[in-house]
Amino acid sequence: MLTLDLRALEAAGFVARTVFPTVPVTVQYELTADGARLIPVVEVMRTFGLWLKERD
Repeated sequence: MLTLDLRALEAAGFVARTVFPTVPVTVQYELTADGARLIPVVEVMRTFGLWLKERD
């Protein structure tokens, strides 16, 4: 499931994937410039989620 999500984010241009020729293969993901623009949105969603959790 994680692989499918990462591939979708890569296809959308939000993460970049780098494969290193090691044994076993090492894969590194990093945010692209477009992905970094989503950080404020994710932070707001996190804050809202924490607020909801505290209400219970």
